[in-house]
Amino acid sequence: LTQALAEHRVFLTCSSLDSTIHVQIIKNWQRDVDAATATLTANNIPPEVIAAFTTAAKPENLLPAPDTPYEDVLQICAAQPDWQQAYAMLNITILELKLPRVFE
Repeated sequence: LTQALAEHRVFLTCSSLDSTIHVQIIKNWQRDVDAATATLTANNIPPEVIAAFTTAAKPENLLPAPDTPYEDVLQICAAQPDWQQAYAMLNITILELKLPRVFE
């Protein structure tokens, strides 16, 4: 979960300047969060743990604060120059696929 949250912090932040890509990343992320929540629930994870995850996974909680200087956002993205390629190639943590394996 932590890895997926960290990756999506970058994806959401760096895509925020392109509304088309950003909206698609949000949709894909929400679908993955929903799948992860279902998996956690099915495996009797305590509700407070699931609530903490879903709160942390909200796009507004993964994006920098609205008053973050533009230069800081650019630095975040510059530190991950291959984020678009990683996302496009699905070289990311897809919780819907990976999380069920944790409970096998």
